[in-house]
Amino acid sequence: MADRKITVLNPSGYQELFQSGDNLLLSGTIQMNSNLITDLPNCVNDNDVARKKYVDDSVSAIVSGAPSALDTLNELAAAIADDSNYATTITTALGLKSPIASPTFTGTVTGPTINASTALQIGGVAITSTSAELNILDGVTATASELNYSDGVTSNIQTQIDTKAPLASPTFTGTVTVAAMDGEIDCGVYAS
Repeated sequence: MADRKITVLNPSGYQELFQSGDNLLLSGTIQMNSNLITDLPNCVNDNDVARKKYVDDSVSAIVSGAPSALDTLNELAAAIADDSNYATTITTALGLKSPIASPTFTGTVTGPTINASTALQIGGVAITSTSAELNILDGVTATASELNYSDGVTSNIQTQIDTKAPLASPTFTGTVTVAAMDGEIDCGVYAS
């Protein structure tokens, strides 16, 4: 089909339209007012006009069921504190953490204050002691072998010690028994 020129009269004068093949070419603008263009095909080329439904469907596919608090780029940016290096920030922060299993710490390690409602455990065994009893250990330096000597002690050690006489100038009560010995021995028992 050859190119054709169509002239249309409108309130502001004549408008020329050109038909080239199956295409209608306009110079100027189209004023639609409240009229609509309908039955447009789906967009396939870069310069095709998009229908509202096509745009809405495309946006919906991008959002794809995201929660309403995270369905805009601004909300997503706010969720990561507007950090354009978020992945690096998180990777660096994780690198400063110790694993739960077999951690290795540097510097001074601090923990929560132990109170009556917190069970202190060593090797999975709960330690039940008063603060006065724990203060007895203040300043104690002992090896693991030396600490293991007390393993299994279940009675009050101080009570046991209090029932023993000192080596220097002991005072006895009740009947004192001395083992039989060969030879002469000076017991140092004198009446006053």
